[in-house]
Amino acid sequence: MRKAISSSTLLGKEKSIVIVHDGQRYLLSMTKFRKLILTK
Repeated sequence: MRKAISSSTLLGKEKSIVIVHDGQRYLLSMTKFRKLILTK
């Protein structure tokens, strides 16, 4: 079974966070319709 982390745990009260993976920065953000978007 894979580890599951809720979006509220990741984002908290923020609408977006930066995730660093292999030295690259990605933006994980929640839209006004509560969808998640990951962009580079």
